[in-house]
Amino acid sequence: MGMFDYLSIHNKHLPENLKKNFSGWQTKSRSKLLNLLYINEDGKLFILEGILGGEVEEDFSDLDFSDIKTFENEKILKIMKLDFYTGEIRFYQSIGKNWYEFVAFFKNGNLLNLIDDSKNNGGR
Repeated sequence: MGMFDYLSIHNKHLPENLKKNFSGWQTKSRSKLLNLLYINEDGKLFILEGILGGEVEEDFSDLDFSDIKTFENEKILKIMKLDFYTGEIRFYQSIGKNWYEFVAFFKNGNLLNLIDDSKNNGGR
């Protein structure tokens, strides 16, 4: 099975039936170090790192990360905007008996398109 990263996506980008499932997605498209990737309301891609305490290295106070669920007592230590990233990120999650998988396409860290690829993956 191996390691993965988590992904949280603003519910604006998800289909209506999944809007309450904006976090808890998994991906193996990036570092696979249990980091948290975040796609915000504007479609910008961020990576959030950190466990238990510490200070945020950069000031992102103008951005709203309040919809991101972290583990109890966990604090975000480092936030990095991935404005250099061009490519795709596949993310997936099993909800009930259904398998959902999406492919997000980015150019310079901006979401260009999100495709529901659930039907092409046979419910795993």
